[in-house]
Amino acid sequence: MVDLEPENKRLDNQLKRFWELEALGFVDKEDFGHDQFKEIVAFKHGRYEVSLPWKDPYVTLPDNLELGMRRLKNLLKQLKQNPELLKAYDTVIRDQLDRKCGSSGESTE
Repeated sequence: MVDLEPENKRLDNQLKRFWELEALGFVDKEDFGHDQFKEIVAFKHGRYEVSLPWKDPYVTLPDNLELGMRRLKNLLKQLKQNPELLKAYDTVIRDQLDRKCGSSGESTE
């Protein structure tokens, strides 16, 4: 014979916790995603229109200039010690500039 009492008690506790959380206003992430979906999808003129899913709220990226400058200085030190690698870097960068894949920036210092 199997004793279902502990299992029933566990399920009762889970159900009780669920109703407590719902009463506090907590929303399941899946429900939240469904609500967002309903906000960005609209059926107009026989077609569905969907807006782009932007992150909300807008997150400002941290300033990484100092980190970038340190990496550049370390790379330049390596390239000075290896002229062949320096030539390979130079060739790739010039090719990218010729193809308008980038631009030479002005110094911020």
